[in-house]
Amino acid sequence: MAAKRCNRQQSCDQIKPWSTLSGHGFFMCNSSQAIMTQSRSSSSVDPRKRGLAPLLIPSARVLILGTLPGDQSIARQQYYGHPRNQFWGMLSAVFDEPVSDAYEGRLAFLAHHQIAVWDVLASAERRGSSDSEIRNASPNNFQVVFAACPNVRRIAFNGQKAAALFSKHIEPESVLPDGLQTATLPSTSPLSFVPFDTKVKAWRAALRGSS
Repeated sequence: MAAKRCNRQQSCDQIKPWSTLSGHGFFMCNSSQAIMTQSRSSSSVDPRKRGLAPLLIPSARVLILGTLPGDQSIARQQYYGHPRNQFWGMLSAVFDEPVSDAYEGRLAFLAHHQIAVWDVLASAERRGSSDSEIRNASPNNFQVVFAACPNVRRIAFNGQKAAALFSKHIEPESVLPDGLQTATLPSTSPLSFVPFDTKVKAWRAALRGSS
């Protein structure tokens, strides 16, 4: 990746402690301040689907990026909230540890393994939850991430669509850290039919550095 130089000492006034998650060390930021470009609907009914606040922890070394949360995740306000999404089961297999069914426990798991989570897009028009239906996308502001998580050394894309959106919307506009590595991983979406064991091997290599 051809990355512009990043000043890791830049301020990030958008970030404030997320009090309900303070025991895990996570931070949230005001989503309106984290959006690079935000389309506004002239109608009183907003047709856009909007993502969740990032899960950022200062000690994070890996940032996992999806595209935009699915409808069930948005409704629950929880990352990877669809019961058939393999994300949490994937992390359990990668680290050979059980992951709690409770969201608080899942956040603790992420914090323990120094993993931050967000999505490439802040909002988009989308029919249903399929990435193929994304239209008129607005990206997130990744300077928020690099200011809050100065130790991030790798971005793991949850699926090829996330990687493609990052390449299109983020790389040309953002200042990225020197030496930042990326890995495009098989999607954990229930719409992906790659065998689970194959996915685990790829995810383990990216998150743990070995196969």
